[in-house]
Amino acid sequence: MNSNPKMLIGDKPGFFYGWYIVAASWVMLFLVSAVGVGIFFKPILEEFGWSRATLSAVHTFAMLLFAAATPFIGRFIDRFGPKVMLFISLATQTLSSTVNGLANGIWHIFTGRFLYEIKALQGSQVLINRWFVKKRGRAQGIAATGLPIGALVLSPLSQYLILT
Repeated sequence: MNSNPKMLIGDKPGFFYGWYIVAASWVMLFLVSAVGVGIFFKPILEEFGWSRATLSAVHTFAMLLFAAATPFIGRFIDRFGPKVMLFISLATQTLSSTVNGLANGIWHIFTGRFLYEIKALQGSQVLINRWFVKKRGRAQGIAATGLPIGALVLSPLSQYLILT
């Protein structure tokens, strides 16, 4: 019957599905890293003729506003769950790219930058925490590598696409 005497009757050996959550989180965080501010800074300045100070202020204000909104995002995740937040993150990333692509004013850049900051990081962290008890730190660490590896791989690709 059972070749493993430690397994109970009815226990099924197999793959722990929490690792699929880690993999999906990693992919989301990897893809979000493709849009670095530094890569698009000079093309935006050239397109609109703004000063560096103006564009920097827009990005700074958008990040400060997002920092102020982060506790509310946490409360939203507590109330509606991380899956809903992940779908919202997907929508805001898509909307951010659309707004930035169609931008013709400074408020478009601000809105696009603010929406860009609503990433899948918070939702994926909560979701991973719900799936893991024993290897929670390892799972969080693996998922978190998606951001820097995405920046490392996709930033040069984004730069190349901008130049061509």
